[in-house]
Amino acid sequence: MPTVFLHPKRNTYYHRSVVPRRLQPYFTGREQLWRSLKTEDKDEATLKSAQWTARIQRLFMTLKKQGDRMTDEQREALVAHWLEVELDEAEDARTLNGYASDDYREGVWHVLSDLGDAAHEALVTNNWRNMEREADALLQSAGLPALDHEGADFGRLCRRLLLAKQEYLRIEAERWEGKYTSKQRQSVAVVDSKAPLAPTGPLFSIVVDKFLAETPRAARSARPLKVELLKFVSLIGGDRPMTAITKGDCRQYKEHLLNDRKLSMMTTAKHLSAVGAVFTWAGLQGYVYGENPIKGLAPSKKIIRKQMVKRRPFSDDELLRVFGSKEFLNQRDTHASRYWIPVLCLFNICRREEASQLAVADVQDEHGIPFLSLREDAILKQTLKNEGSRRRVPIHSSLIQLGFLDYVKTMQQAGHARLFHTLTKGNSGYGDPVGKWFGRLVTKQGIVDDAVVLHSLRHGGISKLTGAGCPHNICEMLAGHAAENVHGQTYVHRETIPLSLLREGLERLRYDDVLTVLNKEAHP
Repeated sequence: MPTVFLHPKRNTYYHRSVVPRRLQPYFTGREQLWRSLKTEDKDEATLKSAQWTARIQRLFMTLKKQGDRMTDEQREALVAHWLEVELDEAEDARTLNGYASDDYREGVWHVLSDLGDAAHEALVTNNWRNMEREADALLQSAGLPALDHEGADFGRLCRRLLLAKQEYLRIEAERWEGKYTSKQRQSVAVVDSKAPLAPTGPLFSIVVDKFLAETPRAARSARPLKVELLKFVSLIGGDRPMTAITKGDCRQYKEHLLNDRKLSMMTTAKHLSAVGAVFTWAGLQGYVYGENPIKGLAPSKKIIRKQMVKRRPFSDDELLRVFGSKEFLNQRDTHASRYWIPVLCLFNICRREEASQLAVADVQDEHGIPFLSLREDAILKQTLKNEGSRRRVPIHSSLIQLGFLDYVKTMQQAGHARLFHTLTKGNSGYGDPVGKWFGRLVTKQGIVDDAVVLHSLRHGGISKLTGAGCPHNICEMLAGHAAENVHGQTYVHRETIPLSLLREGLERLRYDDVLTVLNKEAHP
């Protein structure tokens, strides 16, 4: 099986690592690990694959040396827990069964005696194979990875369980004779009080799945969130029970975000908050106990505000320089997405992704008013930022003048389902390539300001609408923002608002000078 292979659909090389069977529990049972090498060049892929092979082998070596070893404290805590549970279950059964005759008690005593003899013989002959299934079940219930049955750690655990079984049988025999001594209760508690509890509970990845299922969010935010949470797992050395993840692990993740990935303070805080949210939710569900290990690690809001780049609108002069540039105007015939997506963001104040993922069927007409139906669609992989983003927005008259509806008709006649069918959906959505190209275009026009990007068109449009006297609630609906008060959230049903009223509000947005420049190119 080759280590490097070309993905048949994605046209890029991937690295494949085979996970040793004994280590598969650390990777949620996966037999193979795949990683995109992000290149179509085989030589470059081979080099990158060699680097990944070295990293993966180091990880496997660490897990083999340390990951599958148990400390004496862990083993004693596990066995003490097993003994306590077994004694409690036996006591419950004795209580529920009611009256026990002499014959019944004598029969129980013989069974306990036979089991005691079998346990003693197993210890003497070093035959603890009958305890393997019980040892595996104990590890699984504690959320710990399975141990190698041929390893010394597993043998020690089985032998320790045999000793605990002898203790259980002795205590049970005494209890059936009515002997409940304080020494019996202490025999369980002494080990438990001196040894810390072994890591218990479900694996982090399992809790993540439950967390995402019970706290649903839009697909466009849920997918990258899960990807980042799995990156966290990978960085700390593989999947493990929630209670086994320490503050040191979380600090390592923070340093990785800042130093290795060179992320901003704001993005780092966002990722740390996501991991912290999982632990907070897990605590409420009873999966973990104690302080959230993420607590106190996130950068302060003051530091984030200092570093954060706030978006600002384009000035009128900057808009003319960008939209009037020859490079932008040429895109109309060569790269339609680069032309129409910024124009849609300018006149219809859509988000970049809302414009980029538009389907031909999303351009509709009602009573002579053409409009965009912004919605979700699993087949076309359309997603929305939030519930308020689902809306109908009249198409601005400037877009109609520029021939947007003609472009839609052309795509429909060509049989395309999506308006910008050349765009493919990546980790950052359909519109990421357009956003990056637009950023380069802005820089070429001499506008060197990190606060000015494609999204600035939306900032500017909403500001202009507000300044032109567009009612606040109409502006919210056009922009796809959630209502700010109970009146708008509960009592206003947006789907019933007439398109004519929304169009009246949108038409207050005017970019007449930009429209003139664009019209000259559209209708020479």
